[in-house]
Amino acid sequence: MSWLDLLQTVIDNLRDGFERREQPIQNSNDHRMRPLTRDDVIKMIQQNGGSEGLDLSKCDLSGADLRNLSLRGVIFGRCDFVTTGYGANLVGATFTDSDLTRANLTHTNLQDAGFWEANLYEASLFAAQAQNAHFGRADLRRADLYGCQLGGANLWYARLEEANLATARLADALVTGVQLGDFLLQEKQKDYEEYFERWYARDLPAKYRERHLKLRYHEATEIYMNLKNAYLSHGRYKEASRAYINERLSRRATCAPWRAKAYYSTEWNSSILRKLWFYPKYFVTWILDWLADLLCGYGEKPLRTVLWAGVILLAFPLLFALSGGVVSRSGQMTWLDYLNYSLGTFTTIGFSQFEAQTPLAQVLTSIEALLGISTLALLMFTLGNRISRS
Repeated sequence: MSWLDLLQTVIDNLRDGFERREQPIQNSNDHRMRPLTRDDVIKMIQQNGGSEGLDLSKCDLSGADLRNLSLRGVIFGRCDFVTTGYGANLVGATFTDSDLTRANLTHTNLQDAGFWEANLYEASLFAAQAQNAHFGRADLRRADLYGCQLGGANLWYARLEEANLATARLADALVTGVQLGDFLLQEKQKDYEEYFERWYARDLPAKYRERHLKLRYHEATEIYMNLKNAYLSHGRYKEASRAYINERLSRRATCAPWRAKAYYSTEWNSSILRKLWFYPKYFVTWILDWLADLLCGYGEKPLRTVLWAGVILLAFPLLFALSGGVVSRSGQMTWLDYLNYSLGTFTTIGFSQFEAQTPLAQVLTSIEALLGISTLALLMFTLGNRISRS
């Protein structure tokens, strides 16, 4: 073979290799077998005639630098944005209308990224940096947002039913219209167990799993507190009130006698005197918290206090009538007279024509006066609390 033939063979081999590299990436499964780079993604978008409908499901984008890239309408599916130790850089990227169902965005940088109406169902945003990201109307149901940094993020009307918001940072986040469902994930034991099976069954030791399940109401308390503060920062007082009530209900659940030991074990493991006082302390706390909810909805429901005032005003006339110890200077006592006497006692005004003569009637009068003073004071406090934040 002459040197010319040899040269021609080399040229042909180089041309064949170049043509293979220039073949569209979509025509092979190579992009599903190796991590894609920014250039790979841009090339695929160009070959697709735009990002709309581009299928990157189950692709490996771990560690990719996709900053400020428009990925509108891309189908990511179970795409993996995470490699060992760090995630992809998606700062300022646009995912409007994109399908990110079950995508792995753990530890990724999502700052200023746009997810308007994106589908993030069951996606993992564990410890993701999502400050100032836009999740308006995004579907985040059953997503894992544990430890996600959402400071300043826009969650306008986002769907977060059964999403895990434990330790998520919501400072200054816009949470207007956020849909959380009737309960948080942590408030339903069966759903929380399923969550652990779905995300951590293989990696989390059984003892840590049991600990998280036992402390789920503590996590719920922290989530509601963060939501309350986020609502207040944007003047959403009605939603903040609801979050505060749920926060108190979750905290009350931790004080229940059958749960207190799991939530306040540090006190239980201290001195003998603390152990002796432990259960009475949290039982009394649980009862008082329950009464605060029953009487005034933790200071957020004045109508509940009005209702209890009405119950007192209707019950005591009957008790006075049964005791037979209240007399009227004008003659026989009627039901209206008993009602007037009860009203005067409740408001501590008193009527001179009525008199409690028997010890039982006098005790009932003192009890109603005490209840009246307490109820009216509670009503004024609750009304003032609501008016100041309306």
